[in-house]
Amino acid sequence: KYIIFFIILSCTIVDLNAQVSVPYQSILEDKEIFMQESIPEPLTLELPFFNNEEEYELLNANCNDCNIISKHIAVDIDMKNSGSWTTLSTGEKIWQLRLKSETAEGLRLICDNYKLPKGGLIFIKNNESNITYGAYSELNNKETNTFSTRFFNSKDITIIYESKEINEKATIPEFHISKISHALDRNFGGASLPCHNDVNCEPWVGEWCNEIRATVQLILTTDGGDAGCSGVLLNNTNNDFRPFIATSRHCTEDTDLSTSVVIYNFQSPTCEPSQNGNDLLTTDGLSLLHQSGELDDEGTDILCKKNYDIALVEVLNNNFPTRLPLNYNVFYAGWNSLKINKNSIVTGIHHPRRDVKKISEGTVMSNLATKCWRIEWNDGLVERGSSGSPLFGPDHRFIGNLSATDRNTNSNSIECDTDFFVYYGKFEKYFDDIDG
Repeated sequence: KYIIFFIILSCTIVDLNAQVSVPYQSILEDKEIFMQESIPEPLTLELPFFNNEEEYELLNANCNDCNIISKHIAVDIDMKNSGSWTTLSTGEKIWQLRLKSETAEGLRLICDNYKLPKGGLIFIKNNESNITYGAYSELNNKETNTFSTRFFNSKDITIIYESKEINEKATIPEFHISKISHALDRNFGGASLPCHNDVNCEPWVGEWCNEIRATVQLILTTDGGDAGCSGVLLNNTNNDFRPFIATSRHCTEDTDLSTSVVIYNFQSPTCEPSQNGNDLLTTDGLSLLHQSGELDDEGTDILCKKNYDIALVEVLNNNFPTRLPLNYNVFYAGWNSLKINKNSIVTGIHHPRRDVKKISEGTVMSNLATKCWRIEWNDGLVERGSSGSPLFGPDHRFIGNLSATDRNTNSNSIECDTDFFVYYGKFEKYFDDIDG
């Protein structure tokens, strides 16, 4: 059985500047109003100091193939106990809170209660770049009442809420931040090893344009911090554009999917030199639809004899017309549940070390590992953060997700000339479960 999405769009990515939001400008961006109203500076919350390198080593020390990229700070922030309110001469109200960190490479907000009233708008200002993102509104409300942002590449941000209600008893929205995610490193071109193939180089960009657009980066909320993985948007037999994403079960295990984030089309805009990509095309919130059986004690079964380590998730519904905006320019990959022959040439697309998207080509070595494809790379490799990434067969259809390697990709032992096998969970085996 197989299915393929046949509409071909351009591989060019539109340069947008926000996750799913509405096109409103903050009152604070209007210089005339700002000067007339004499709006005071926001109160500031100083965040804890962390040694990023030490925290990274500690969080990743006991996990093979993990990619914990941030440390969570537990907080109790809402619009009653934190920040400051200002009432404008028009009767409109503004709430502000500034967050500052001495060492964070980026900050991400995780809300366990988000339910904005109609007319209420949230903005996030990056005080280092002086860019304001948003607005987030009641259209971002979800049944889970959760909300989370991508990482803002800044040590200094301001949260702004603006209400159009002009009565004295204006509604204070349900907006509670339970965690602030302190990034331990930045996602940028060049974070991974130099021997990777950039997806915007030929022949890759010409041959694999659609599959490149289908591959996504996942920022998954775990107990102590955020984990970085990869995944792939899949088409379905109804061709109805439901945003299904396949990844590895060990990526979604013990995570809060409702506050996790998907980043689309994060890739270098050029081949040489590789540059930082646009990481602003995001959605927040996932739900688990199906996953393979229990993993072993280490989180993966390296030989895949018991498990194929695949999970199927879906982007949470919101109140926008479509869950994925058309100008995100994504592709829903076709899939193949049939067997692939030994010695077939296959292709993996992934986000190593939270870097811009890379592509690798390899050969199917054997079916000895009954629930996984055993692959030897001919060109390129994988690193931590590549977990969950898709493998495509010669017909460009999805056939499995990256599960494990026979080397610890979380150590410094992986170099450009390191030889190792990789294991992808077989979608043909997983399909038998979900089809039944």
